[in-house]
Formats: sequence, structure tokens, C-alpha cells
Amino acid sequence: MSIEKELTGSPKEKRLQRMAHFWEPAEHAHNDWAQVAREDFNFYLGGDHQWDSKDLSILRSQNRPALTFNHLLALVNLVSGFQRQNRSDIKIYNRKGGSRIVADILTKIIKHIEDNSYGDHESSMAFLMGIITGRGYIAPNLDFDDDVLNGDIIVQSHSPFKIYPDPHAERYDNRDGMFIFNTSWLPKSRIELAFPDKANELEGLANVPDAEKQMITIGEGNTYHDTSGTNTAISQIEKYRYRVKQCWWKEFEVQKFLIGIESGKVRRVDMPEQKLKKLVEQNKNIRFMKRVRPVLNLTTYVGDVELEHKRDPLNGITTLPIVPFYAYRVEHENFGIITQLKDAQREINKRMSQALHHLNQSANSGWIADDDALKPDQWDDLANFGSKPGFILKKKPKSVLERIHPSPISDAHLVLAQAGKQNIRDISGVNPDLAGVPSSKQESGVLAELRRAQGLTALESIFDNFRHTKQILGNLYVDMIQKTDAYSQQEMIDMVVADQGNEPKLIAELQKIGIEQIKKDMTIGKYKVVVGRAANSPTVRARNFQVMVDLVTKGGVQVPPEMLLDASDLPNKEELKEAMRNQPAAAAGGGGAT
Repeated sequence: MSIEKELTGSPKEKRLQRMAHFWEPAEHAHNDWAQVAREDFNFYLGGDHQWDSKDLSILRSQNRPALTFNHLLALVNLVSGFQRQNRSDIKIYNRKGGSRIVADILTKIIKHIEDNSYGDHESSMAFLMGIITGRGYIAPNLDFDDDVLNGDIIVQSHSPFKIYPDPHAERYDNRDGMFIFNTSWLPKSRIELAFPDKANELEGLANVPDAEKQMITIGEGNTYHDTSGTNTAISQIEKYRYRVKQCWWKEFEVQKFLIGIESGKVRRVDMPEQKLKKLVEQNKNIRFMKRVRPVLNLTTYVGDVELEHKRDPLNGITTLPIVPFYAYRVEHENFGIITQLKDAQREINKRMSQALHHLNQSANSGWIADDDALKPDQWDDLANFGSKPGFILKKKPKSVLERIHPSPISDAHLVLAQAGKQNIRDISGVNPDLAGVPSSKQESGVLAELRRAQGLTALESIFDNFRHTKQILGNLYVDMIQKTDAYSQQEMIDMVVADQGNEPKLIAELQKIGIEQIKKDMTIGKYKVVVGRAANSPTVRARNFQVMVDLVTKGGVQVPPEMLLDASDLPNKEELKEAMRNQPAAAAGGGGAT
């Protein structure tokens, strides 16, 4: 049976029923994934998080060590650091019917968006959570804090533990998904600030299920205590945080379009069908078409209280605006780097702990003695101080009192621990060259570079997935720029001027095209999103500088010294450039050094 036939009541009641229908399978699938992902995240944190709680309790009850040597932290940070050192930029190219100048403007606006909302950092955080847990999320959104009328486009990363995607979606970009939830835990007072008109309805939050509320904690392990001496429903409400669910979801409707036969222009129209057919009969250069297309909705609710509902909140955008990043994704399974390495890490911890335990036992192996070797009060001294250096004890002549010689410590535990380290390298594909560990052998730099490249090849699927994520994000940026009112014509001009300097020709072209065409006219054509290595990343800067140096030293090309300084990462290059400019003046005045 279709879900539409199961919904009853008012439109608001139907929406809440629909949300419950979406939430149940999403929560079930999310919890299955989160059980493994949370353990992966704990292994990244290290410490006691890498031990099973029961094993840890047994070891501590026996006063035995439980050591943690977190090799996974360095490995994950190495992969994350490589991404940060080689960040990528989003660039727009015009395709069929598109305009080069519009593509350039879109590229500059996207750069502005990412610069203003720390997009590089947000992308890196999504990447980090993705390689740890298997999932990372990043989302553009409209923020109205500074511009209360039109809003600003910003980008934010989201914790994968708070995002609940459609479990039936099969595509990487979730395009075939029907919904996605973004959740947050908020106290009632915070919810009322955001939705003041819902204050009366929020008084019933005390009755929400336990799964939808959390006791407010103060510090580590301290919970809220009611000091008022009352037990009213209001005081109970204020003790908790409540799960606020924001659901982006699709519904489908028949939409009508007019198409220009010669121009190829497409316009969505909202007119009676009979009137449209008459219009087509009168004008043979246009034709009429109907298509079933999705319409995006945004419903925010807590418990059984609908806080807000918006139909078509992004003005025609139909893509779910939360972009996933999966480190590894096969069919419906996704996982991070750590998942396959936990057993090797456990082996290292257990073997090193066992080796230390044996060493502790050897240091105080015990004594063998005759019953009458010591006076009664001396036995306590032997028990308390017998393992301390410099301890002297007088025994009865001709009696036996000697230390038990421990068995030699086996190196098997250390060998197995070392094997665990090698297993981590073999399974992850991160070889010592990629980690920057110098080889014990004398080998050429070319060979070392080849070995490093081989290590990167093992990780290429991760970086390929992240490039795909950035492409999806870039397409969302383009849609939001074109279809929302976030940027006025003057703001676009200011962005171009700030990025390009004073270029009258470029500004004139921008004014000629017009803001309405750039944002809303479908006839401006299609645009291709390309993700390339950022020109300002350290790796690219170093490579560009070396190319310029080679042009001078090996190619004999006359490169101005100031250009070389600009391409370098010298911290005082501006002072050096100023000194170079002043040299001719100093020489002309006879004040040069000899």
C-alpha cells in the first residue's frame, strides 16, 4: 500500500505521520552502522577506548597493566594531513549553451562562499570523520544571521552520528534517496528561542519517549539536580535535552513547461492546461510538456510537535542538500580506514601489556626459605621490602634463604606486537615511504618517490570519493547561487572586483548579462563542476616555485626576481622585494656598499 493512502488527518498530522514512516527504517539502519563506527571512532581516540570494558575491569582487578600504543592515530592523521596539504578548489566551466563569463563569475562566488565560511576546514573535518567512521557530511545552507532578508550561503560539516540518510538510497550522492534527517539535541529554552510561537505546544515535552530526550549533564558524569523542591512537569522538562529532527524530503507532482522549439528555452508555468494548449495552438514555435518532478520539503519537529514546515525552501532545488563522503563504499556498505585495523591494534596492546606484566613478575619473583630461617617479625620485613634494592636481612646460620630465579622472559610477545605493527601497514597500504620514514638502505630518490606513489595508489579510492563529494557540493553551490536571492548584482560585482582587481571589461560583461539571467534563467546553459588541486596548497606552491627556478637555472629564461619571490613561501619576501626596489636608487646616490 502507498504511504499516501495510510496518512490521515490534517496536513500537519499527515506530515508527522510521514516523518515517523521515514524515521523508523532510517534509525534502524543508522544504529547498525553507528555501532561499528562508534567503536572505530573510539579506536582513533585511543587510551582505554581501545579496550573492551570487561577485559579492562578484569585486568585492573588483578592489578595488571592495560597499555595502549595507538598506531591508528598517526595513520589517520597522515591520510588527513595529505588531504589538507593537497586541498582542492571548485572551478566551473561552461557546457552546452553556457557562458564563459558566467562560469567565471560562479567560480569566484563559490570561492567567496568557501573563504567566508572556512570551507577548507569544514571539508577537511568531513574528510577526517569519513576516514575514521566511513561517513562524513558537508552541507551548504542559507544563513540569515547577517543578512536577515536574503541570507548568505555558507557551508558546514556535520557529525555523521547526527545524520540519518535514507537506507534505501543506492547512489553515492543520495540522489535516489527520498529523505535525510539532520538531528540535534537542544534544551527546551533553546527550542523556544528558535520557535517562540510554539511555546505552548512545547509544554508537553515531558511526555516524549525516553529515546527522544537526554538528561542534561554538567561536566563529566555530573547530572542536573532540581533544587526547587518541586516535581512539576515544567521542572522535569528543563532537566533534559530533546532530539530536534530536521527532515529534508521529497514529494512528487506533475509540473508543466513551455519549450521554445528554435531557442530551446524551457519555462516552468503554473497555468490551467486548457489555456496552455490554446497558447500552443496560437504559436507554433512553442510546445507544451508535462513531467513528474520532485519538490523539496523541509520539516522540523521535536516529539509530536511540528516546529516548522517549508515547501520548496530552496526555490526549485530538488537535490537533498546534505552531501555525503564515504571513505569506502561497496553496495550498501560503507566503512573507514580503522575498521579493518582494529584487530591488529588490539594485538599490539595486549602483547605489550602481557610483556610488561611478565617483566613485573620477574622483578619480584619471590623467595625460598626454611621455616626457621628468620625470626617471626622478620617475615613481614621480607614481604614488604624484599624486592627493594639495598635491602639487608640477617638469617639463621646454615638455614636456606634465597631469591627464586625467574625464568627468562620470552620475546614472543614483543615479536607478535611487532607483527601487529606490520599488519597495520600491510592492511592499510600506508608504507613507511608515505609516512616519511627514512629507509635503512641506500636507495635513489626516484625509487623512494615510486614507493611513495605506490602507497598513495592504495589510498586513491578514498581521494577519488572525496573529489566526487566536492563535485556534488559544487553542483549544489551553482544551484543555490542561481535559484536563491542570496546575492545581488552589486554583491557579485564586489566579489569579482575583490578577486580580480579593477577590471572594467569584466564588470561591464557582468552588468550586461544581468543578475536575473545568471540566477534564474535556465537558458544560460549547463555548467560543469571540476575539482582540481588548489593553486595555493603547499604542494602546488612548492612545485610551481621549483618550475620557475628550473626555468632560470636550466632553461636560461629571464624570470623577474620579484616573480620568484612571489612564488616562494619566504616569510619576509615583501621586505626583500622592497629592498630590491631601493637598490637602484641607492646605487645612483653613491651610497652602495663596496
